[in-house]
Amino acid sequence: MKRKRIYTPGGKYLRDAIHGDIFIADKFLAIIDCAEFQRLRRIKQLSVANMVYPSAEHTRFSHSIGTFHIMSLMIEHFEKQFNQMNLVIDNDKKDIALVAALLHDIGHGPFSHAYEDIHPTHERNLKHVDWSVKIITESNEINKVLKENFYDEFPSKVVELIKNQRLAREVQPEVKDTFDLFYVLSRLISSQIDADRMDYLKRDSTSSGVNLGNIDISRIIKSLRVTVINDKFNICVPEKYLTDIEQYLLGRYQMHKEVYLHSFKVEMEEIIKKIFKRVHGLVQSKSLTLPSKILERVFSDAELPVEDYVLLEDNVFLSAFNEWIFCDDKVLSELCMSLLQRRKFLKIEILNKEASEIERFKQEVVSLMKKYKVNLSSDFSNEYFWIEKQTEYSLYNTGKENIWILLSTGVHVDLAEISDVICRKDYDGTSEKLLESVEKFTFINVDILRDMIPDKDRIGFEVSLEQLINQYDNRNHVEIEKKYYFSDETVFDRIHDFIQSYSESGNRKLINSGKKYQEDTYYDTPEELLNSQNSTLRFRNKSGKYQLTLKHPSSQLDPKTNTNSVIDTQSVRFEHQIDNVSNNIADNVQFILSNSNLSEKDISNLSKTIVIKNYRTKFELMDKNVELEIVFDDVTYSKDSKEFKEYQLEIEVKSDYSHRTNLKLLTDQLESEIEGINITMESKYQRGLRLLK
Repeated sequence: MKRKRIYTPGGKYLRDAIHGDIFIADKFLAIIDCAEFQRLRRIKQLSVANMVYPSAEHTRFSHSIGTFHIMSLMIEHFEKQFNQMNLVIDNDKKDIALVAALLHDIGHGPFSHAYEDIHPTHERNLKHVDWSVKIITESNEINKVLKENFYDEFPSKVVELIKNQRLAREVQPEVKDTFDLFYVLSRLISSQIDADRMDYLKRDSTSSGVNLGNIDISRIIKSLRVTVINDKFNICVPEKYLTDIEQYLLGRYQMHKEVYLHSFKVEMEEIIKKIFKRVHGLVQSKSLTLPSKILERVFSDAELPVEDYVLLEDNVFLSAFNEWIFCDDKVLSELCMSLLQRRKFLKIEILNKEASEIERFKQEVVSLMKKYKVNLSSDFSNEYFWIEKQTEYSLYNTGKENIWILLSTGVHVDLAEISDVICRKDYDGTSEKLLESVEKFTFINVDILRDMIPDKDRIGFEVSLEQLINQYDNRNHVEIEKKYYFSDETVFDRIHDFIQSYSESGNRKLINSGKKYQEDTYYDTPEELLNSQNSTLRFRNKSGKYQLTLKHPSSQLDPKTNTNSVIDTQSVRFEHQIDNVSNNIADNVQFILSNSNLSEKDISNLSKTIVIKNYRTKFELMDKNVELEIVFDDVTYSKDSKEFKEYQLEIEVKSDYSHRTNLKLLTDQLESEIEGINITMESKYQRGLRLLK
């Protein structure tokens, strides 16, 4: 039998890792003791972020209490200002505001926002605010406690405030001639300064170990002032607190980039949504038995009652995911293993993350699967092997999130007009918004795709898919290298001896990949459109198989950059490459169109310009996680009836881009010890054209 909670004047202190001692009166403790509120102990605040940041194990429970505490500090702060104007904040409004802060997240489901997409018919899904309203107003323990410790209409007033606060986040609240505590809170929420945000920013930062949101909450609250702007009551911040507000906004922006929208967190939450979708489909087809009655009700088409919803927590689903690893459905099994065993999908940094490139990649996957008698739609939104997610976040939006700054002259200005952090101004008076983040993530699950292919074809399919992914992955298209040429073949031997000695002195591993012959045929238009852009188009013949490659200066990686990206004498180039193609231009028009600035007419005018024959000896120099590729080239340039022979050395970074420092250490020593080598930044194509003029 449950004890009846009766309000007494007492209370107690709770010890919080963020705010220290928090006093909570008995009438609020009675709410915290309710089963619906205790459930928040078992829902993580940051969903699956603990898979990236192991200490991010804090819960909605601690955040809700922290928000309650900050709300009490804000009420205390504004009460002093109200008193100076001979205005009183009545106790009823204080209680409503405090309970709204305490219960603002009471409706959150497992895995936070990921649960809000549990039903494939999106109209059937409810947001956590909708569930909060249901939990507070419908017949359950919290509703009864609110009525017992306050009065019968109290739950509906709390709900009204929560709804208004949510509305204030989406639409700028109407400016009124008079104001009360609720009006002040709505103005703060619309300016992105409120108790909820301040607590989760500080709490998430501390718990995750990412020290970007370590804001001074007491100083921010202290900065808030009631004022009059355009003959209307409003909230402002004196100019001397500008840096504190900037730090707060920057902290939120950086936490979004680093934690809330971390690519792995985004991926895992999308996998959870796919699990929900797969389970729903299997249940509808009667192909899956659910492990509990509560899950049967969750995945049925019937509306889920509040008394069932409040039984849901993270562990209810985690336990089910564990069971589904062993289910007969390979897709569901693979998705659950991806989540629980941290078996990530393959993240593809598709070229510049452009929509056209992503769509072209999808078409290539569709074509590849068709070769193996598997028909896919080019719309991958319903496919379980594919994740495509765009995230957007801006530091400050002057159209909605106005924070008014009170200057020492008594004038009010919007934050963007005075803060160089928020908005940079040019001399002509124009301004540019700063710190607007748009990220597009693409992931692919090779295992799910492979399971669609007959067993006998899987090895060949995996090779083809790997080649396709490499073709589109940014990392396989940027080469950072240093090049030399020389005319004396004996220099090869001296360089080889140096590399061998360099390897042995540092306990590095040197692997000889052997000698191979390759023949490159280059093409350009009569007007030399490609050469004028420092670009090249070539077919490479390797043992009768052709490879088509387009190379550009690295400045094309960033359309905002107008100059070639070169550091010292290391060259940086960007390449598009496709294997096993015909050596006929007409058969490769689409690839050339997609990866160059040439028109169809230009492509029809392409003709051979030069042939480069090359006997290539390749070495790999390995030093822990550093990989350098060292290539000796015995080169012959041929154009018309002319020929020129020389020798070249190329040393390229094949591991992380940061290892270009290792490239410099090696090449600096090489240049100091080996005579007769000459640095060049010309491509073989450019050099051959110049030598054969």
